[in-house]
Amino acid sequence: MNEAIKQSLQQAQIMIRSGNLGEASKILEPLKQAYPESSDIALLWCAMTMRAERPSEVLPYALQIYSIVESDLQKARWAHMAGTACFQLLDLEAACGHYISALTHLIALTKSGKVPANQKSRTITEQADNIFLSGRAEQLLWETCAALAANGIHAFPFAGTLLGIVRHGHLLAFDKDLDIAVWMENWSDCCELLEKMGWQRTPMSFNYSNYRDYIHPEIGITLDLCGLASTTANRIIGGFSLPGYPDEYQRVSIFPKFNLEERDTPHGKVWFPDSPEKILSAFYGDWRTPNPYWDTVVSAVNLEKFTLLVRCFAYYRLIQRWLSGDLMRAWCYAHQIVLKDPDDVFC
Repeated sequence: MNEAIKQSLQQAQIMIRSGNLGEASKILEPLKQAYPESSDIALLWCAMTMRAERPSEVLPYALQIYSIVESDLQKARWAHMAGTACFQLLDLEAACGHYISALTHLIALTKSGKVPANQKSRTITEQADNIFLSGRAEQLLWETCAALAANGIHAFPFAGTLLGIVRHGHLLAFDKDLDIAVWMENWSDCCELLEKMGWQRTPMSFNYSNYRDYIHPEIGITLDLCGLASTTANRIIGGFSLPGYPDEYQRVSIFPKFNLEERDTPHGKVWFPDSPEKILSAFYGDWRTPNPYWDTVVSAVNLEKFTLLVRCFAYYRLIQRWLSGDLMRAWCYAHQIVLKDPDDVFC
């Protein structure tokens, strides 16, 4: 590959990372036409097209490149790409099959004595400019919860946000977003009010009925909104719900019953669980001991079932870490999968 093409690819990569997909396309489409079998060009084109939410175009191209490349490392990378395209298309059975193919190639690579090169990345706190250490994230949390409470919405800190507040008295320094929960009967009103407050809804691969992502445009922090529903069986249901899909396409997490109580903050009254330890124990098990390798989607202790949806998330992240050379995190994902499914022969 000549120097001009390399520079064009570097420029396209910068554009993709910044979200300028239109300009990236102007570079990559002609290159793809001229060099349709180039793995480097195909990789960036697929990354761009996935960001544009066009996985149906990625799948055949990924399979084409998979059939051309020869090394186990390249085969694993393109099987992972094909699996991820199927995952976004919600063809979970096909996604799982491609992910298993990628794992097979990575296992063969390891048996040959080779591992992918470690690709070092910046830490979460560096990427977020220490917004969690500075206290700005926590201020925004209480401002948001107080505004929701003032409008009759019982929203409260949840997941990693609740963990940091209860275990340390402040948000986790290495966290990457804010987590709040709300009862499903307040779901629509909560979503509407968040957007009136300036929170912008971000696109998601799947249209869950009880989970949404938002971003604050001024400081760039993200907010995960989780919907919880009480049942007559003295328990509370959360997770990811995909209406119209079978049980294997759901992620159901179970919590014991708890109530909310009002708390005063410098920004007004907010709602907070009266027994946060119940939530944290259900979620994390030993929540008092920090675990830097925890993954909320995969590691949660209170999963009702290790469904095909959760397995795809776990395989996707395991392979992603393995391909990047982060073998410790890859091993941790493999360990989590085995804990959930001892019969999984690939982990």
